Amino acid sequence: MSITALSGKVVTKHHCIDDGLVVVEDKKIIFVGSKYDYREDKPFTNHISYPDSLIVPGMIDIHVHGNTNLDVMDGKINSLRGIAKSLCSYGVTSFLATTMTMPISKIMSALENIVAYQKRE
Repeated sequence: MSITALSGKVVTKHHCIDDGLVVVEDKKIIFVGSKYDYREDKPFTNHISYPDSLIVPGMIDIHVHGNTNLDVMDGKINSLRGIAKSLCSYGVTSFLATTMTMPISKIMSALENIVAYQKRE
């Protein structure tokens, strides 16, 4: 189990935290806040300080049809996995899979796939 702490000025939805901390365990963010508020029941494996940088824990893309030759509308879970993996490489941790104007059967298939993906991941 790997626990990495990133310290510095952390940008959140509501404000910037000067003495901020982002803690990541096994590739998942488990804490974002002031370093003074972190309970050290899980000691860090790594600690990286960014005193002159901004730390943005994860961005949300609210309009994604697809990327890397993958499409939300194709109705395949592997496409959604590939889209998520690609977006993650750009700092996007969540996204809204967006459909297009198509026959209702195609839209319903895409929506059913999105629900299935959310339940599995």
